[in-house]
Amino acid sequence: MENKKINLCDVPVSTLVGVGKVKREAYARAGVESISDLLEFYPRAYENRGNISLLCQTRSDIKSAVVLTVATTPRVSLIRKGMSLLKFRAFDDSGSCEIIYFNQDYLRDKFPIGSTFRFWGKVELEKGKYSMSSPIAEPYIEEKPLPPYTPIYRLTDGLTGKQIAQNIEAALSMAKKDLSDWLPSYIKDQHELCHIYDAIEKIHTPQTENDLAVAKRRLVFDELFTFALGMSMSAKKVVREHSAPAFSDTDVSPFLAHFPYELTGAQKRAVADIARDMSKSLPMSRILIGDVGSGKTVCAASAMYIAVKNGYQASLMA
Repeated sequence: MENKKINLCDVPVSTLVGVGKVKREAYARAGVESISDLLEFYPRAYENRGNISLLCQTRSDIKSAVVLTVATTPRVSLIRKGMSLLKFRAFDDSGSCEIIYFNQDYLRDKFPIGSTFRFWGKVELEKGKYSMSSPIAEPYIEEKPLPPYTPIYRLTDGLTGKQIAQNIEAALSMAKKDLSDWLPSYIKDQHELCHIYDAIEKIHTPQTENDLAVAKRRLVFDELFTFALGMSMSAKKVVREHSAPAFSDTDVSPFLAHFPYELTGAQKRAVADIARDMSKSLPMSRILIGDVGSGKTVCAASAMYIAVKNGYQASLMA
């Protein structure tokens, strides 16, 4: 018998390992109640830690990823009461860098001499010497490449980026067998869209720029498709329940003759479409899209002119 798929909207986020009462409440504050909500809790940005630089190629005003080998034993010193400093040196082919951590004595045994790490942070250069303060450090093994992109999530009290990433990894494992694609195959084929699971997986754990592009294409399509579908259903409901006055005089040429310029072809087509809609007894349902300065207001003003010309009032809200 085929296993019935679980509706991820009905699975609370608290079913994940490590998400107890405190974490569940923290997720709730971020608007995440279910596994489905968590999968749609998309990163707000990404750190490209896969773009490795040599120390000599870094800039002090931006964060960089450098692969360094530990050269000295980490030592802890007490600066003042309540403040300790852990320091050691690491190097690459272009130079040596002093790594510094504040009040993190527990890291002393994490960096044995000869071990290699990918450090992420700002590399400072002062008097010919490189240094990094509290960089993120990940063990680096050439045979086991680290993820090139690190997602950055919108945080709330009680949640860390690492916690969210771990929970999303677990949620993706659940979704792999239970997430159905609501979009018909012929639409996906027609618009060259990936499966919804692939899109969600790639948006959370992209390996390349193309992964991000493919994921965003599908997710944006879904958003616009559902919006258009909702607008269509709403318009049909309005048509069933209401009627509109059919304007007999939709000639806007007297109005446009007062303008010191001629409308563009796109503007003329938009005005003609609006006039045609206003000549029918059905309510107009139309969205006019354009950049700033593209002439949307003159199209709206033309619609107002038609209304007033036919004995009605019009107002413009901006």
